[in-house]
Amino acid sequence: MSRIIAFKGIRYATASRWEYPVEEPRWNRIDNLDECLKNFTSFGACAYQPRAFFDESNIAEKKFYHKEFREGIDFTYSEDCLFLNVYTSTDDNDNLYGQNKPVIVYIHGGSFSTGSSDEKVFDPTKWVESGVIAVTINYRLGPLGFMCLPELGSEEGHVGNYGLYDQLTALEWINHNIEIFGGDPNNVTLMGQSAGAMSATHLILSPSTKGLFHKAVLSSGGGVSTFVAPKQQDATYGFWRKIVAECKLDSIEELRKCDPKIIYESWVKVCSEIKNVGLLAGPVIDNILIQKTRVEDYKSGKYNHIPIIIGSNSEDIVTTVFLEMVASWGKNIANYVSENKCDDSIRAYTYHFCRQLPGDNKGAWHSADLWYWFGSLDKCWREFTDVDRNLSKQMVRYLTNFAKTSNPNVDDKADEESIVVWENTSDAPHKYMNFGDEGCVMQRVSIAKSVSTMLFKRK
Repeated sequence: MSRIIAFKGIRYATASRWEYPVEEPRWNRIDNLDECLKNFTSFGACAYQPRAFFDESNIAEKKFYHKEFREGIDFTYSEDCLFLNVYTSTDDNDNLYGQNKPVIVYIHGGSFSTGSSDEKVFDPTKWVESGVIAVTINYRLGPLGFMCLPELGSEEGHVGNYGLYDQLTALEWINHNIEIFGGDPNNVTLMGQSAGAMSATHLILSPSTKGLFHKAVLSSGGGVSTFVAPKQQDATYGFWRKIVAECKLDSIEELRKCDPKIIYESWVKVCSEIKNVGLLAGPVIDNILIQKTRVEDYKSGKYNHIPIIIGSNSEDIVTTVFLEMVASWGKNIANYVSENKCDDSIRAYTYHFCRQLPGDNKGAWHSADLWYWFGSLDKCWREFTDVDRNLSKQMVRYLTNFAKTSNPNVDDKADEESIVVWENTSDAPHKYMNFGDEGCVMQRVSIAKSVSTMLFKRK
């Protein structure tokens, strides 16, 4: 009899402070499944981040997301944080190998400074029940993941983007090992939300990732805009030097040995004094993984053209900007398909999540759609209704269909129940799939406000 199982806390790489990750050796075939599982019953440590050093439940701007995703969970933090989790299922003979199931790799968001793969919402059991293998990953964050100074040096000839290289290395580990867990390394969907979607966009545009994934799902942050464009390395040096100065240390060597708490206290202080700090404290153009601004890469058309699901929420952080990014990417793929006479596999499917969540008056806030995409509503404090459960069921079905076939509309259960056809941008360039109070509806999106209220600046 088949069963759903989770391998938690698998180390995919190692890395010293401000050094690039080294992939762990490849796994051998699993001969004794139950014995192997005994070694992977707990999540690995997540990356150091501000909440490792203070109680975020007592800080006004942190309370909302703490209650939503983290309340009641004990987290472990460490610089040794390069772990991933594999959720899979056995076949009828209780074997893993040889099933060739599609894979979804999920990158969490959090402004490149917070988050982890073991928050409440990230339970992909519904995906596994639908025949998909799920992988969630941790990566380095904040100053330990994105410090960018020439003094750090590197044999690779570049600095910065350590957290992005963690993601790249995780994808390489998955490519080398996922077959052992029943997955198909040639059918991988990369999925991310917020900073995770921004990360996925960088990876799509990078020549370094070709062949590591074959489609993508981008939520509230995916796409191209000057608003989220990375800066050149040297444009961020001043910001990072302020953090070094705040640590009151005389050299990079001392900084490498410094207590992470001191680094993060300095980070928080400097970030609080700088407007739009997110543009300085994340990925940079390093001329290796990120070779140009996203706008330049995008306009050149020289990126990995793959099927995409991309969308945002009605009460998002920057509603209009995200919608423009969604529309632009959809139009770009539609034009590419037309000009190159592509087959049906390369398509863009755009969505607008506008379900007004029960429990408060925040509406479809930034990250609200995660409960529905994962189908993990039962883990939330909110009193969801049949409207929410049915919407989530359809969204999970669209997602897992897409992972299997590049088309959200078809799967082996198509005859069992109706599903609203999700038209792609080549066929319906001005329509989005609306996930809202009326369920799933294809229609144009009407935004009442030109700029969001920016209720939540950072998780």
